[in-house]
Amino acid sequence: MSILDFFSRAADTYNKYKGVVDTAVGIGKGYLDYKDAKRRNELEEAAYDDYMAAAKAAGEEAEAAVALNLTPMTISGTPTTKAQVTDYTAATGLKHGGISGLRKR
Repeated sequence: MSILDFFSRAADTYNKYKGVVDTAVGIGKGYLDYKDAKRRNELEEAAYDDYMAAAKAAGEEAEAAVALNLTPMTISGTPTTKAQVTDYTAATGLKHGGISGLRKR
């Protein structure tokens, strides 16, 4: 039997049972799609559960801080005048700070 005869018989067999083969392939693909969707759903549920646990822990931490009277730190030294806002040296603490402090030679 030659290779050409083999493929010819295979093609004839496929044509004879085409409906059965297509149905089997469809069932196989459907099963693989189901398993993939199930796996993705489980991963999404796990990520959601992790997020909710972290959110709950953050809420409990905030409630504990309020119960202990640990309020956010106060902000001081904010500029109140235009001169203070435009004086960037006060913010950096340097007389010639940053790129604008590079001197021309």
